[in-house]
Amino acid sequence: MAENLCDDLEFWYRTIRLREARAGAVLPGTGDARYKGKHGLPVEADGPVESARARDLNAPVISGGNAPERLHRSQAVLDLVRDMDRAGKLIASICHAGSVPASAGVLNGRIVGARLSGNRINGD
Repeated sequence: MAENLCDDLEFWYRTIRLREARAGAVLPGTGDARYKGKHGLPVEADGPVESARARDLNAPVISGGNAPERLHRSQAVLDLVRDMDRAGKLIASICHAGSVPASAGVLNGRIVGARLSGNRINGD
């Protein structure tokens, strides 16, 4: 998912690899068509997250950086993550982007891999 100040290196590396594998990388954004990553690389969205449907996507891959601070507060993002979970699809998050599925409530009762920082997710 695209949002300002995402870790653009994480974003573009996985996007390029998914496209090379013909995995159909679709990049929904939270409203803008173009974003700026934390290292200055441009990140372009394919459309708004509100128009993304779980049935049309393979798996969300949510990059870290500062973007998760905004993504986990977006109702449309949380709804999409919940829909993906209900559809039994993999939900991948890098770095502290785990705050997004946590905020969506899809991690309850599950074991996930994460590095603890001692910080709480603001707003949850």
